[in-house]
Amino acid sequence: MLRREFRHGLNLTSATASAYRTGFNTCWKYAGSYMARKGILKPGEFDPINVHGGKMWGSRKECRLTDKMAGNILERVYESGKVGIDQLKQVRHSLSYAYYLTTGVQGENYPEVYAQWKSFDLSNLPGVRRPVKPTRIPTPANLKQAFTTKWTRAHPQSLTMFVTGLLCAYDTHVFGLRPNVDTKKVKDSRIHFVNGNEGYGWTQMEGGRSKLHGPKRGTRRWRVIRICVCKGTHVSVPDHFNMDAQGNPVNAPTWNTVCPVAAMELMRYVQGDEFKPYAKWFATTQHYGQNVGDVASYANFWLTTQGVPGPFDRSSGRKSLARWLDHLHVPYSEHLHIHGDLQEVWRGHYQTKLLKSTYKSREQSLDPDTVTAALKRFARWLHENGQPQPSLKEKLAATLKDLD
Repeated sequence: MLRREFRHGLNLTSATASAYRTGFNTCWKYAGSYMARKGILKPGEFDPINVHGGKMWGSRKECRLTDKMAGNILERVYESGKVGIDQLKQVRHSLSYAYYLTTGVQGENYPEVYAQWKSFDLSNLPGVRRPVKPTRIPTPANLKQAFTTKWTRAHPQSLTMFVTGLLCAYDTHVFGLRPNVDTKKVKDSRIHFVNGNEGYGWTQMEGGRSKLHGPKRGTRRWRVIRICVCKGTHVSVPDHFNMDAQGNPVNAPTWNTVCPVAAMELMRYVQGDEFKPYAKWFATTQHYGQNVGDVASYANFWLTTQGVPGPFDRSSGRKSLARWLDHLHVPYSEHLHIHGDLQEVWRGHYQTKLLKSTYKSREQSLDPDTVTAALKRFARWLHENGQPQPSLKEKLAATLKDLD
């Protein structure tokens, strides 16, 4: 009974349990001598019928970890010099799980773990053993070309498939969605909102923001925000127009065909309110069907149809986002509402020149002006010439906002 209550109370999914065990194994690999001296059992020596099959502690009775011991374990793993940032985070999450077992408090960690983490220089940690970091990444100029080149009948894609590629490319390379876990959350979502009058729209990510562990998993609502890129006011897709079997309008479009908000309007027009955002067009049925399989690869294909020289890595979306944020001097307080990362994480992985900020919020704002601020900079820049240079007033306003 206790075991069933524990599993339900922590909402321990198989993925989370596996992450905890991986962190525990890393502890033993790099801090094993210390753990042995403290009498901590090795993987496989615990109760074989606990929730982890005996591979690690699964109850308060089995876990006798103290604050000091947790801090020493984390420190030894870090000082081994052989563990990367992702592995070290798994160790931290595993220690958070131990803290729950010993205290009954979810989502927290031992004070010594917090103290040790703050003292670490994460920039000196080794990279992953098999690096998969993208090296072929769209430049801001590439994005400008893609999102200002309108569809014509000479385009190799029908307008309906052009719009699908547009949303794929915007969501990955402008909004910075990860190529697998993030795009799947958008694929699975049928919750959308479009405000043509104010020139923005969004799709709610099924299950919320990704990369959250334990009790935080699925608790942070997140939306893909799409902004109008029309020059001037937004021109909406009309309430009615005729299309041929290939998915092209019989008459020339009256709207901006590279506007993501107009793309959402067209998807809604053809599919209804609960539309599939990355749907494929089928000429035989003259309707949209299932989503495209690989959203990131289709996004890169769309960029090439827009005359952008490729190919690009399918995992380059987040780096592409960082590039245009850096290019447009967007402050962290504005672009946090796009990616949701802590500034030290974002700086360490994507935008090394990011200025320090005291902005602490991790929630995506529900205020339209706040959540669209960074993306509106991007939309304005598409129609500007030369290099963007923020005015002194903009610099001061951004600095003051980050210090709030």
